[in-house]
Amino acid sequence: MRKKILLLFLSVLANSILSAQYKQKDSYLGINLGTNGLGIQYGYTLNPRINLRLSSSYLSTDYSDDFIERKNLIQTGDFLMNNWNINVSSVSIGTLIDIKPFINSEFVRVSLGVFYNSFTANYNSNYSYSDIKKGLNFDAGTLKLNVTTTPIKPYIGILLGTPSDSKRVNFSIEMGTMFQQSPNARFTGEGMVGPTASQEPLVQKNVSNYNFYPSLSFQLNYRFKCANNTESKKEQTQTQPQP
Repeated sequence: MRKKILLLFLSVLANSILSAQYKQKDSYLGINLGTNGLGIQYGYTLNPRINLRLSSSYLSTDYSDDFIERKNLIQTGDFLMNNWNINVSSVSIGTLIDIKPFINSEFVRVSLGVFYNSFTANYNSNYSYSDIKKGLNFDAGTLKLNVTTTPIKPYIGILLGTPSDSKRVNFSIEMGTMFQQSPNARFTGEGMVGPTASQEPLVQKNVSNYNFYPSLSFQLNYRFKCANNTESKKEQTQTQPQP
């Protein structure tokens, strides 16, 4: 049944592509900024209702801080200090098809496609124990958490705007989500705090339900207008004076 539905969808799509008599073949180049970082995209108008698009983005963020995690851990006046760092990186490259669902509206398009998305999140913490009264200060160990996801992600979204059908420079907004398998969590530890890493199964359970990777991007596009070669030649023939 699924194969029949897929074949029907492909045949309707192919028929709409091959039978479309579209004189104007526009393309556009844009930059996008959003939850997946900063990137570029290229779009091509296949016919009045279908655009093809290549999209990419890159994100890298790093944040560090420290705080006293436990006071009076063993006795009054001692404490456990946590110096931690979080790093998140993501590289996305996708192929998309933008379909106009409403004949009389250029503003709304449904986007379908697939992304290669390399996502990694790392949490590193270094612990130190201090007792001011006794003059103690020593390393208490480290904890490391690494979360990764499967790279191939199907995508569905809504594109609001007219990146290929309006002015030369235009603005659009895209909201969507990628679908992924359960993320993989790796929790390790060393030193006095090392036994905390035994909670890895619990951490894995907590992240296993994140099967959606939502995204939001703001896009600034520049449209290139190019006439179809066949139609241009026909017009030139018609405009030439007859002998």
